[in-house]
Amino acid sequence: MMKPQILWLMLVCLTGCAGLPSFDRSPASNERSESKSNPRTQPSLTDPGNQELAIAWETARLAEQRGMDPEAIDAYLQVRKHAPNKPGVAHALAVLYDRSGMTDAASREYQAALQESPSDANLHCDYGYFLYSTGESEGAEASLREALRLQPDHQQATINLALVIGSQGGYDEAHALFTKAIGPAAALHNVGMLRLRAGDTEKAKTMLAEAKRRDPSISQGESVLSWLSSSPTPNGLGVAARPSS
Repeated sequence: MMKPQILWLMLVCLTGCAGLPSFDRSPASNERSESKSNPRTQPSLTDPGNQELAIAWETARLAEQRGMDPEAIDAYLQVRKHAPNKPGVAHALAVLYDRSGMTDAASREYQAALQESPSDANLHCDYGYFLYSTGESEGAEASLREALRLQPDHQQATINLALVIGSQGGYDEAHALFTKAIGPAAALHNVGMLRLRAGDTEKAKTMLAEAKRRDPSISQGESVLSWLSSSPTPNGLGVAARPSS
């Protein structure tokens, strides 16, 4: 994605988290764990109040899946009105508020979600992303490491932690984390992008070229290398952590 006077560089990650760039929240943000209700204790939907709750919940989920964030927020607030303690609402609202630029509201919802589900690796992954996006790198790293403590094979948390560590100059650890999550060629590309953002142009060129040599399908590297050839002193470079959706 291009913005005026800023070149948003791509990070190579995975399917939904790929692109220019592809640092994303937990892919499971759209499949947050929900409490399993006991059929024997589940309220009957013949109650008008329960019908309204069911409609609001389905509306919220559908709107969220379709990227209709304002409508999803409204629907989740309706869910909360009918069921103040329904699991998953705070996490959903936190992500939606963050995507809508409502940082304070997102922070409040994340705190509520963490109190509700302190052992949810997906939640810690998303919260780490949120903290990184607001410039709180230390907190972001802690949250992402907690996600990996809870779920060591959490791929998105590994990718996100690599970006946070790499953005602070920890290129070796970032390289190892990226390699574990997405393979050696893509890892070289991503660390090259991080070095480029930090102003280490020559090292970045070397890493991007090697990534392209190892995996020609990484097309982003070729376009960036071509751009660098015509602009040997890049200014205003950034690696966008926020997905475009």
